[in-house]
Amino acid sequence: MHTNHPRHPGLDQLRLMACALWTEGAEIDLSRLVTDGPGAPADSDADTAPGQRSGPPPIKLELGAPIVHLDTPLELAPGSGPTPDAARAALRDSGDPVLSEFASLLDRVDATQREVLNAWRAGTPGTADPTRLTKTRRISIETDPTLKDHSFFPQPDDWPDPIDRFPLVPMTMSVSMMLDAGRELAAGLPGELKVIGIERVRAWRWMALEEPIEITISAKLEEEVKADGLRRAAVSIDEFIEGTVLLADEWPDAELRPPGEDSERGPLDSSPVPMDPTEMYRERWMFHGPAYQAVTGLHRMGPGGLTGSITRTVGEGSLLDGAGQLFGLWISISMETDRMALPVRLDRAIFFGPEPTVGEELDVRIVMRTVEERPVEGDIEITRNGRLWARLAGWQDRRFESDTAQWPVIRHPESNTLTEPWPQLPQTAFMPVGYRATATRDYFARRYLDGPNLAAYREMNPKRQIEWLSGRIAAIDAARRYLWQQGFGDIYPIELLVVSEESGRPRLDLSRLPHAAGVEQAPDLRLSIAHKNGSAVALVAEGREVGIDLEQIVERDSSFEGIAFRDEELALLPSGPEEAEARAAELARLWCAKEAVAKLLGTGLGGSPKDFTIERLEEGRVFVRAPGADNLFTVQTSRYGDWVLAHTIAEHETD
Repeated sequence: MHTNHPRHPGLDQLRLMACALWTEGAEIDLSRLVTDGPGAPADSDADTAPGQRSGPPPIKLELGAPIVHLDTPLELAPGSGPTPDAARAALRDSGDPVLSEFASLLDRVDATQREVLNAWRAGTPGTADPTRLTKTRRISIETDPTLKDHSFFPQPDDWPDPIDRFPLVPMTMSVSMMLDAGRELAAGLPGELKVIGIERVRAWRWMALEEPIEITISAKLEEEVKADGLRRAAVSIDEFIEGTVLLADEWPDAELRPPGEDSERGPLDSSPVPMDPTEMYRERWMFHGPAYQAVTGLHRMGPGGLTGSITRTVGEGSLLDGAGQLFGLWISISMETDRMALPVRLDRAIFFGPEPTVGEELDVRIVMRTVEERPVEGDIEITRNGRLWARLAGWQDRRFESDTAQWPVIRHPESNTLTEPWPQLPQTAFMPVGYRATATRDYFARRYLDGPNLAAYREMNPKRQIEWLSGRIAAIDAARRYLWQQGFGDIYPIELLVVSEESGRPRLDLSRLPHAAGVEQAPDLRLSIAHKNGSAVALVAEGREVGIDLEQIVERDSSFEGIAFRDEELALLPSGPEEAEARAAELARLWCAKEAVAKLLGTGLGGSPKDFTIERLEEGRVFVRAPGADNLFTVQTSRYGDWVLAHTIAEHETD
């Protein structure tokens, strides 16, 4: 339970925790938290009148709004305003995206209410309603093994835990489940209704399979038949996705494939696609495994879209997923940043016949409509033997934040790093900016951390997550870069572990490192990490302890100087009125030097930075004496922009 909230005073949080424990059955004495006294509610009354309930007094609820008094009675006559459906339709058709999404939210509330009612009816004899359907399904990589091929993160081939690959239910599989629910609902209705499409598909959350999930699929036939003559059924899968399935007596007439208009962005066929499907999957432009490798042809592309071919595979929803892969490929090739994208919505899909069988190939035409910073929207036409099989209007992908340095790591984490070495220090890895955007931070946490470390990361507050993850990324990158120089081949970030000794000193665990030709055993790498304001740097050396520290150059007040340095050390600093910047830089350098030595020794400064004394300075070097040490430690220092770094390596190998 979260008990540390910056917006609530400590005593209020204690009361909240005590009440929560009481509701769980714990024996809690609340009297000291609610009786009169400092911190008690001003209007609490500890006295109990004869015959009344004894015990703690009531607590006034802060409801956040005053009681509303109306001078004029409300007009509640029936029919005095628009019907709920009409009002919601007005919101949906207003053209305002906020109002439109609000209408969708109201629909989701309705769907939740229906789920509860349907669950009750399902357990009550004689209440079956043919216009409603509720069914459950258990999904896991055991029940649906093809979903292993829809895993987001590549890992070593022999990696033991498939969950570290982050298997996801594709949006198109969810669409397939909603279409199946529509068919099952239609089977209980008069006539022979066919599912000929779906509209207003909104994917609210990823359906991740970190553990098996039990989903509830709910469907309800709408009473109103609109001008197009189609019956509609609202379908939802818990809080994950919703849409409206379209029902008709006959399939729409399949049109001969028209020439098609180019996008307003330009032609679709100005150049060949610069790869074939085999290369696309091998080089991980798309992350899909064999059961979802539905793209079988890449033809031409241009600023307005792309053409290709898809083939239905054994993966559920694979055919539409293949069309979505072509849509995403255009984004990955055409954009310079934020090149990774996933589908999140579909305005309308019309099918002109039954779904093709496994192995049947169809042609696809992607027409891009709008490309924005995050959403990319377009239309998809799928043809079979020259005639339309499906037209998907308003397919939308969401682009995820990534830059030119991150894109190679997204595709090939085993041979690329997120960091670069600090200038002239090849055994280091420097991460100048931590990931403050939650989605980006969580994405790369999954790239670099295994299950237990990912669980520890999730327990941290966001500020701690940023610094801790930056340090782990820097440490793993520094170690991998060193190992590559020693002849090791591909190393996935997850194959290296950073653990902490009892003293707090970080240590590398290389027990999962893949075998390298000609190398009998993994080297004995020592590690030091420093982070500041979300940035981080790491240093490795073989067989010798190391220490590193990082500071930004900022002006510091005299109280810091008095705590950190002796008078004879302060005498080494520039002191002229025009030397404030030089003094700030030198203060950062000397402080880093002390920290680096303390980290090498594994002791930390121990709250007594003055015990680590600066003996003398040279260009780029600081000589530090540690408590009880006879020798001086030589600390190398350097500056990069507004950063100062200090590092030291033990002169001799250590056990």
